[in-house]
Amino acid sequence: MELIRINDAKLKVMLDASDMHDLSICDIHKENPREALSAILSEAKKICGFDTSHSRIFVQMYPCRTGGCELYVTKLEERKTISMLRAGAEQTITEHRRADPGKRHAAGHVIYAFREMRHMLSTCACLLTSGYSGGSSAWKDPGGLFYLYLDKETFFAGEHFGKLCPSSMYYYINEHCRLLCQEAVPILGNLA
Repeated sequence: MELIRINDAKLKVMLDASDMHDLSICDIHKENPREALSAILSEAKKICGFDTSHSRIFVQMYPCRTGGCELYVTKLEERKTISMLRAGAEQTITEHRRADPGKRHAAGHVIYAFREMRHMLSTCACLLTSGYSGGSSAWKDPGGLFYLYLDKETFFAGEHFGKLCPSSMYYYINEHCRLLCQEAVPILGNLA
């Protein structure tokens, strides 16, 4: 077993096939995976001072062709805004984060979701007549929702049944949705 402390929060562990067998880590999908890793973590504490006793951990396992593996152990910071729920027979952990309204649009992405195209068109028409000059784009997702991306928030969207989305929705839209048009406010506003 070879241990490499990357930093205070991350450790790399390299195990050969005999280490895997000696540590009974071949079947990592036990009821409590931490038990399978406890010998490694206690050794890491002794050798390089990497202590995980009071931390949640995230472990990534990469098997090697020779029968061993590489483990990356990361200590996770305690976050007060997360509540953990256990669900299902496999005791899968799901994170639920509470949104902080002050930081909701810190990334600068203001996105509104609409169930119907006509509501997005009406919003664009109102923005056009009010003199909105910022950037805008319109998107459609495979499920049938429409998204309007703007540079700043507007009350017009709420008046036309638009729902303000978290700024992280930007990444979903860019990966999964189809771009309807750039400069959506002048183009769609004239169609309404």
